[in-house]
Amino acid sequence: MPPKNTQRADSVILERLTRYLLWLENSRTGLTVEDIRRRDEIGEKTVRRVLSEMEKCGWVQSAPRPSEHNKKYWTIKKPPQIEFAHDELLSLYLGQQMMQPLSGTPLFSGYRNLMAKVKANQPRAVEELAEVFLKHFQIVPFGQCDYSEKTELLSALIHAVNNDREVAITYQSLKSEKPKTYPVHPYAFFYHRGALYIVAFSPDTGKTKHLKLNRLFSVAETGKAFKRPSTWNLADSRNRSFGVFTPSDKPQVVSIHFEGWAASHVKEATWHKTQEITMHDDGSLTLKMTVADLTEVQTWVLGFGPQAKVLEPKILIENVRKAAADICRLYAEQHG
Repeated sequence: MPPKNTQRADSVILERLTRYLLWLENSRTGLTVEDIRRRDEIGEKTVRRVLSEMEKCGWVQSAPRPSEHNKKYWTIKKPPQIEFAHDELLSLYLGQQMMQPLSGTPLFSGYRNLMAKVKANQPRAVEELAEVFLKHFQIVPFGQCDYSEKTELLSALIHAVNNDREVAITYQSLKSEKPKTYPVHPYAFFYHRGALYIVAFSPDTGKTKHLKLNRLFSVAETGKAFKRPSTWNLADSRNRSFGVFTPSDKPQVVSIHFEGWAASHVKEATWHKTQEITMHDDGSLTLKMTVADLTEVQTWVLGFGPQAKVLEPKILIENVRKAAADICRLYAEQHG
C-alpha cells in the first residue's frame, strides 16, 4: 500500500514544477534557489527537491556565475531538437479533434501552443495534407460543453485540488431553483460525455458529490486545508459509478437481457469495469455488472426500448416499468 500522503505529495510537486518552469522561462538571467524560495514562500529543501526532479527530466540546468562569487543560477535547458516521422506529424494534427472537448482549459491551451510551434517549423503543405485527412475523419461532438468562460474557475479548482485547500463554491444543481454557496473539499476531476466534473466532499452533508463545472458560478478558497481519506482514489470511486451520478448506495448486481440490434451494440463496448457478458444461442445476451447507483442505468436501459429487459435488481425493474408507463401515458394524453 502506498504511503498515505503519496497522492498529496505528487500533486504538490507537480504544481510547483509547473510554476517553476513558468518563472524560469520568463527570467532572462535565471533564478537562484533563494529567488525561488522567496517567491514560493517555502523552505530551501523543498525548492531543491523540485529543481532536482526538473533536472532529471532535462528541463533545467544550473551553473555558477563567477561575477557573483560563483552563486549558482538555474535556467531553462534548451530542449533537444525532435524529429517527427511523417505519420507522427499527421497524428498530431488529427489529435486536435480529440483535444477539442477540453477547449477553454489549461490542457487545451498547452496543446494549442504545442501545435503552433509544430506548424511554425513545418512546410504549409504538411498542414494542408492534414486538412485533407480531417475531411474524411471527424469526431462528432454530442452534448459537448464550452469552458471558454470558466478558465479562472477551473484554474482555482486545480490549485485547490493540488494543494488540498477547501473552497467555497456557488453552485446550482439541476434540482435547485437558485444557486447555493457552501464549502467543499475538491478531490479530483473526471471527464464524462462532453463535460468536466469535480469530485468534491461536502463537510456540511458528509457526502461526496460529482459537480458539473458548467453549473459553477464562483470558487474562492476559505483559507482552510483539508485531509482527504488515505484510502480514497479516483479510480475506485469511478468504478463504483455507472455514468456521472455519485455512488449513493451499496454496490448491487445489475442484470439486463439484450436482444436484436441492442445485443450487437452492447457487446461491442465496455460499459463498466465489472461487466460480464453471457451470449445466448439466439444471438441475445445478458449483461451483469456491479454498481452503486442505478439512476443512469435506468435511463440507459430505457434508451434501448423493447430490446432491453432488466432482470435484477427488483428496484430497477420497478423504476424502469414506472418510467415506461409514464412515457406511454404522456403520449396517450397528447394524441388521445
